Order: sequence, then structure tokens, then C-alpha cells
Amino acid sequence: MDSKSRAFFAVFLAIGFGVLGFAGHAWWKSQEVERWPATQGRLLERSLEKNGYSDGSTYLVKVRYGYSVAGRRYESDRIAFGYVRSSGLDSHRAIYEKLMLGDSVRVRYNPDDPAEATLAYGLNKSILTLLIFGAIWTVFTLRDMPSEAAPAYGFNKSIMTRLVSGAIRAIFILGALLVIGLSASRDTALIERLIVQ
Repeated sequence: MDSKSRAFFAVFLAIGFGVLGFAGHAWWKSQEVERWPATQGRLLERSLEKNGYSDGSTYLVKVRYGYSVAGRRYESDRIAFGYVRSSGLDSHRAIYEKLMLGDSVRVRYNPDDPAEATLAYGLNKSILTLLIFGAIWTVFTLRDMPSEAAPAYGFNKSIMTRLVSGAIRAIFILGALLVIGLSASRDTALIERLIVQ
């Protein structure tokens, strides 16, 4: 295997592990947030942002809020760890509409670093979509690994092929259905955890 092929494979593998790493960290942080103290904050800005001009448009709710901890004022723009732009307009619109119900919002902040805050905790649709996408990307990259690269990366290609080939089809089909279903649905868990008054 030449160095270009090896580099190409390494880049694709790094992308898969990078997406999984980002989603895994966001999931871990979102679970940790449930134990953080909460305070009342004030919504300063909120908007539903569209990026693109055709069927490829993506959406994101942008927010800015202020809150106080121990007499010190802070501002943040995080709705939830892992919340990212996507093509599911209905989901983002529902989050935006919830934020338009009032100006007061519950803010959860990191007791060790009160500047780190968020409005919602727990597993959300964005994290789940990224986990599924990252897993599919990584599995397909490993499946298509050149035979010569397998020993260099510590894999036995023949065993891996036998173990994974049937599972890959199932993962792809289930993953594609989940991603399609997720993009068409509202993020009800995130919406329920947003406390706006």
C-alpha cells in the first residue's frame, strides 16, 4: 500500500473517530449537566437561523442569555451540549417557539466554572444523530480498509470481514432509517427540558 492510500484511509478513519469523539463528549457532558445547579436567567436574544437557499438548507436556533451566580453576571449561548445545525426545520422551529414563550429561562451552570452553562441536559437528537453517523462512517471505513493496511493498524482483515460484513448491512439500514426518522422528528427530550417562563 502506498503512502497516499494509507494517508487517505487514515483521514477517513480520523473523521469517523472525530465525529464519535465529539458526540461521545457531548453525551457525557449532557449527562453531567443534570447534576449541575440551576438558576434563573434572562433571554437576551433568540433567532432561528437558516443557512442555504434550496432543499439543502440547514437550521439552527441561536440564543444568548444572561444569569448570575454568587453576585457575578455571566452570559452564554449554549442551548444543549451537542446541539448542532441540521435540515430538520420542524425540530428547530419547535425549540425556537418554546424559547419565545417568555423571557425567563432556567440555566444550569458548572459549579466549578460558572461561565460554562446550558439550558437543557440529557441525550438529545443532535447527539444521537452524530453517534449514528460516526458509527456508520467508521464501520464503513474499516470495512473498506485495504488488506495491506490491516496488519499495520492491528486488524486481522479476514476475521474482521467475516464478523462485520453481515452486521454492516444491518447497521447501515438501521442507521439510515434512524437518521431519516430523527431528521423528520422533533427533539422532544430537549424541548421538554427547556424551562421558559
